[in-house]
Amino acid sequence: MVNRVLFIAAAAVLLMIEPVHADIVWTLPGSYTGNPLATSYTFTQSGNDLTAYGYNSTATISSMPESLLLTGTTDLSAKNGGIGETGVGIQSDSQKEINTTSTVALDLSSSYSSAYGDVTITIGSVQKNEGFAVFGGSLPTSTPTTGSPYKLSDYLGQFTNSGSSNVVYTFIVTPTEMAAAKDVLYVTAASGNVVIQTVAMSSVPEPGTLTMLFTGLASATGLGWYRRRKAA
Repeated sequence: MVNRVLFIAAAAVLLMIEPVHADIVWTLPGSYTGNPLATSYTFTQSGNDLTAYGYNSTATISSMPESLLLTGTTDLSAKNGGIGETGVGIQSDSQKEINTTSTVALDLSSSYSSAYGDVTITIGSVQKNEGFAVFGGSLPTSTPTTGSPYKLSDYLGQFTNSGSSNVVYTFIVTPTEMAAAKDVLYVTAASGNVVIQTVAMSSVPEPGTLTMLFTGLASATGLGWYRRRKAA
């Protein structure tokens, strides 16, 4: 009976916890079906904006220190190629995807805040031996060029598909990494070409509700202890 009381009390407290904001998921390219998307395009989900930017680039990711050089702007592409092949890429690529000489920046600075936790990027069309890398950093304040590139050194990680089939990969960026990245993420291909399918921000509970959780659980534990003492 005591265990049942504890379970019911804890469940009741958990049900009272609601996030400050709901999870936000941008499914790209959304309802947009035209091409190209120009060098930048803003996607809106539940009043939250995500702005994508297209860049020409070169990357050093096979040796340390890793870096990404933006060398110009280029048009984005809205690719609609079916399951695993739909998302945002680069118009100049033969498959309308991000390749090793291009990058898509994802600017979340107008939407991301302490009310959210991890940011998850879903990368599609990752064929065998293809891969991607993710960097972070502020947007360029002026248009980068080959003679005056914009350098990014905040390397967040990479993935290469060593399997035999086309995969969709989920890359997670923590709140600490988002802060260091100034809420802007850059995706480039490490090999082959890929597309960005979704970007999501996970909600976090309001601090007051966390306090309620611990207080409620402590009360439930105390109730169980009292009943056991009385029964003894």
